Amino acid sequence: MNFFLKLYSCTRSAENDENVPFKNNWDIFWFCLVCVCLIFTSILTYYALVLYNNLDDINTFLFETLPFGWTNWYLVILIFALITVLYICFIQGSGTFHFMKEKSISLFFFNKIIVLFALAFCIGYCVAFSELYSENFDLASLSIHLLLPIFHIVFLAVWILLLLVLLNIPILLHSKTINHAVYGLYACLVLVLIILPFIFSNPCVSSSLNPKPLIIGHRGCPSNAPENTLLSFEKAIGCNVFALETDVRLSSDGIPFLMHDRSLLRTTNVADVFPFRMNDPAERFTMSELQQLNAGNWYLRSNPFMQNHMLTSNDISLIKEQSIPTLDAYVRLAQSSSKSIIFDVIMPPSDHANRTNFKNIIVKTILDTGIDQSNVLWLNNGPLNLTELGAPNFTLISSKFIPHASSLGIKGLNLPYSKISDETAKEATVPIISYVINTYWLYSLLWCDGVWATTSNYPCSLVPYERPIFSLTPLQFDAIWLSLDAFFLVCVIVVAYYYRYNIYFLRNLFYHNSHICGTETPETSDDITMISQ
Repeated sequence: MNFFLKLYSCTRSAENDENVPFKNNWDIFWFCLVCVCLIFTSILTYYALVLYNNLDDINTFLFETLPFGWTNWYLVILIFALITVLYICFIQGSGTFHFMKEKSISLFFFNKIIVLFALAFCIGYCVAFSELYSENFDLASLSIHLLLPIFHIVFLAVWILLLLVLLNIPILLHSKTINHAVYGLYACLVLVLIILPFIFSNPCVSSSLNPKPLIIGHRGCPSNAPENTLLSFEKAIGCNVFALETDVRLSSDGIPFLMHDRSLLRTTNVADVFPFRMNDPAERFTMSELQQLNAGNWYLRSNPFMQNHMLTSNDISLIKEQSIPTLDAYVRLAQSSSKSIIFDVIMPPSDHANRTNFKNIIVKTILDTGIDQSNVLWLNNGPLNLTELGAPNFTLISSKFIPHASSLGIKGLNLPYSKISDETAKEATVPIISYVINTYWLYSLLWCDGVWATTSNYPCSLVPYERPIFSLTPLQFDAIWLSLDAFFLVCVIVVAYYYRYNIYFLRNLFYHNSHICGTETPETSDDITMISQ
C-alpha cells in the first residue's frame, strides 16, 4: 500500500505542505496529462484486444513490410498495451488519492518519461495503421456497434467510482460554485449514459433471428494446422464446415497448386532449399521444385495463431510432413467429403507461359476430378462467362458489391466484413459471404446482419455456436437496460445521500463541540478535511 501511495510521487515535507495539491501549473499539467494518457492507453488496449480477429493479417502484413522476418507483432503490441495501461492506471490512482487528501504532489521524472512515451506510441500506432492498414479501424467501430451494452455496464460502474472520488475532494465541500458546476456536469453525463444504449441501433435486438451463417474454412483450418495444406483442409472437414477456401496459382510448368502469398518465404523452407530464389514469385517454380519444399515446419516454429500448445504429438508429426498441395488433390479431398470449394484464382506474372489460358487450365483440372459443378464456387472480380470456360454450372461469386448481381448470372457476393451492414444485406439480391471472421462477437454481428456464410481461420470454434451475442427481442432489451439504469440511479442516490448525511452530521457535531469549547463553526478547508476524516 505504501508503494502504491508513493508511485505517483513522494509527498513534500510537512513543513512545506500547505494543503494545496499542486504547487505550480506544471503539477496541474502533468496530472491532467496522466489522465489523458490513461484514456489513450485504455483505448489502445481495447483496440489491441479487438484486433485479435485480424491477428494473422496483421502479422503477415508486417512480415511483408518490415525487414525483421517473422515476428508476432500483434502479441508484442498487446503485451505492451496491457502493461502500459496497468502502470498508468496505478499512477493515476496514486495521484488521485493524493489529490483527494490535498497532499502536495509532483510527478516523478521517470513517470513523465513513461507517460510521454505511451502517448507517442498511441499516436504513432494510430497514424501508422491509418495509413498502412486502415481496415483495423473499421473493426473497432463495428465492435462498439455490437458491444455497446457491455460498454454501458462498464461506464456505469466507472461513474459510480467517479462519484466516490468527487465526494472525497475537499474543495467541493466548501466551494458552492465549483460544487454546482462539477455535479451539474456529472448529472448531464449520467443522463447521457442512461440513454446511450437506446440511441444506437443494435442489429441483434430484433423480434426474429436470421438463419445461422454457414462456416467456410479459410485456407482450411489454419488455427489447427498449416494453412493451405491437406492436413488443414482435413481439420476443417472434421469440424463439419460447409466449404473449403483456398488460393490457386499456376506453376511454371502449368500445374495448379495452392499458395496464398506471392512468394514462398513465409510458409515454406524455400530459404533453405532455394536460397537464391526465396523472394521469387511462387509461379516461377516448377511443380517438382515446389514438392521439394516443406510446408509445415514454419507453422511449428512461428505459432502464427498462438494455438500450438493444443497440438498433440500426432498432430506435430503430421505437420512436419506437409507439402504444397496441388489443386487436383484439394478438389478430390473436398469431393470425397461432399464439401464445396471456393477459391481465388491468382493471375500468373506477365512472363508466364500460361498467362493467357490459366483459367482454362484450372477449369480442366477441376472438371477432370468429376466433382459436382454446383459445389464449385468460383470467385471473380465481377461478371464472368463460365460457359466459355466450359463450366456453365459453376457457382459464380463476385468479389465486389454489385446491386443487381442476379441479373448478371452472379450467385453470391464475397465481401470483407467492413463492407457489410444490415442495409447491405437487404440491398443485395444474392447471398453474401463475409471474410475473415475469427471471433464470436464479429460472427454474431454478421449473423444478425443476415449474411449467408462466413470465412474463418477458426472454423472449429465458430461451428458450435447456436445463437449470437445479445440476441434479444426489443422488449427484453428495454427491460434489461432500464433495470440496470434504475439500479445505477439508486446506487448514485444512496452513495450521495450517505456522504451528504455524514458531512451534515459531523458539521453539527463539530458545531456543538465548538460551543462547548468556545470555538467557531468550521469554514476553512482544513476544518472540512478534518471533518471528512
